[in-house]
Amino acid sequence: MLTWMGKRGRPPHPDILTPREWEVLALLRLELSNLEIAEKLGISRDGAKYHVSQILGKLGLENREQVARWQYEDARPWWATAFAPLLPAWRRGAALASGASGTAARAALFITVVAAVGGLGLLALLLFSQDGDGEEGVIKAPSQLLYWDADGALWLVDANGTRQTFANGVECESSSPHWSPTGETPVCGRGDGSVVFLDGEGEVLGELAMEDMWLMYWSPTGEHVLFATLQGTEEEPEYELHIADRTGELVADLGPWEFGSRIPGQAYRGFPLWSPDGSRVAYRTADTGETVIYSLETDESETLEGDYYPLGWALGGDALLVAANYEERRDELNTLRPPAYEVSVLDLASGDLVTRIPELDSGRQFWLSPDGETVALLTQGPPGAHGPGLQFADLRSGALTNIPEAIISNPTESINPSQVKFSQNGDQLYWVDSGAPALVHMANVDGTGLTKLAEVPTLGASLSPDLTQLAYHISDDDVDSVTLYIRDISERRDQQIDVQSFAGQNSKSPFRFAWRPVPR
Repeated sequence: MLTWMGKRGRPPHPDILTPREWEVLALLRLELSNLEIAEKLGISRDGAKYHVSQILGKLGLENREQVARWQYEDARPWWATAFAPLLPAWRRGAALASGASGTAARAALFITVVAAVGGLGLLALLLFSQDGDGEEGVIKAPSQLLYWDADGALWLVDANGTRQTFANGVECESSSPHWSPTGETPVCGRGDGSVVFLDGEGEVLGELAMEDMWLMYWSPTGEHVLFATLQGTEEEPEYELHIADRTGELVADLGPWEFGSRIPGQAYRGFPLWSPDGSRVAYRTADTGETVIYSLETDESETLEGDYYPLGWALGGDALLVAANYEERRDELNTLRPPAYEVSVLDLASGDLVTRIPELDSGRQFWLSPDGETVALLTQGPPGAHGPGLQFADLRSGALTNIPEAIISNPTESINPSQVKFSQNGDQLYWVDSGAPALVHMANVDGTGLTKLAEVPTLGASLSPDLTQLAYHISDDDVDSVTLYIRDISERRDQQIDVQSFAGQNSKSPFRFAWRPVPR
């Protein structure tokens, strides 16, 4: 998991349209009338008419037909750019990785912006963690939702919709609590930059305070957490990696870390990678530019022979998915171009590259199964689709399997990491198509069984770790409020959890919340 340990604030909305206007725009593309839009979004007909007028004015269009054909070229979705020769999104990431941004705050902001999905950008960071811990296929308790209300109080919501206050007296000023992958330990940031570790009942286990600390990343076992500290100057920032246990006790200093990923489309893959059993960490060093694997058991680091960029652990922890043969490229004007590289599976015992996955050479986003045997990756969608499709690659054989008619989308350039989840046994893939309405689908890893599981009337939703519930919120501009809901997928039942008003405020911030992973 990732978090910025800074002070809390309400940034202005960065997009040309508000989240509500994006929802209306999506429904206009479906040729819905103002009355139908109002019914879909639960607003008045005059409210729908107002939003349509705002969209026309902001985009400089004259009628609804032009809206249906309009394309946002300055923030076009990834499938319009990922295979283009210049990859502007990558160039922005590459500039940041080279240290051009200057401060850790800007680095954290970059991570947040890339992960944003309408009003759910922070949620993407809260939910990003590696899977694979625990017993396969075992669910011992329903997922719980922890959220932060407008007054700063924390509430824990059970599957039946009942809620109770959580961690009374603990101030989480800079970020919402981040659960460990086991669901046993949340950690939250304070306004002074420190973090506090809690147990499952909200009692304090320990604290951790280091200057300019800005990264938190749980191990799959929930026993340790990685974090980075900013060294050097704003002009030439440097980063040091550290490991602490679940009580905040410092256990290891790993040294200089090469921040950022140079691989197009892999904004999340530049971070240190925990092995599935939580005993090792793979990362690039900043001082030597090498990939090393640190072992918690031996307190020693092993340097890999070869110039590799680690993208993920594979084959149950016996291998790494890596970018090899990396070559930086520039055009005749010395403008940075997408690099040349080859994605392969590196066998750690032999040191050999055993399986080529050329489909990942273009920088497509991907998700690894808990056992590291399969990768789900984005591909071109069906003809006329509003977004990319999905396919599987077998990391032992390299064989590809398509999911016919599968679509996944997002109003920003990349897909939220939390929009795609494997089941605990790795046999199924679940994903959220973040249109308006948001659709939840699942399919088997052999490409069969494509099924729509749920539909909610909003732009984006978040699946619970046990894949049985959805959390989403809906804005009501008529009364200046946003409402948090939980949907029971199997029973198709919605429960209203809370209403947050932003009347009189300059910006509209949705609920901040995080699913508690199913206790193992």
